[in-house]
Amino acid sequence: DKMPEVLYNTADSGEDHGGDAKTRREAQHTDSGDTAWSRCYRLTAVCEMLLCVLLLTAITVLWINYHILKTECSQLQSSNNNLTIERDQLQTSNNNLTKERDQLQRERDEFLRTLCDL
Repeated sequence: DKMPEVLYNTADSGEDHGGDAKTRREAQHTDSGDTAWSRCYRLTAVCEMLLCVLLLTAITVLWINYHILKTECSQLQSSNNNLTIERDQLQTSNNNLTKERDQLQRERDEFLRTLCDL
């Protein structure tokens, strides 16, 4: 996996820029033969892999949270439906009791009138 040696040379303009300019343009080498560019590419690849792992982790966490919330929403919807049915039954019962009370009040009033007439 050794990268080919890369040298950066500028066109010779006839001027001697000294060894510093040439040294800056040449790739630096280590004992293993890696250039500074290959180390940079390797570091970039490692960073990209770390970002992929981080992204995959984030997607997994979001997916789990989504399904938890979806389940909770379904349970709340079911509970809401049950409470709505219970409310309707209580409302019907209340209406029936109100009618029965009104009927009993009418019967009582009629009974009292009949009693007073006697």
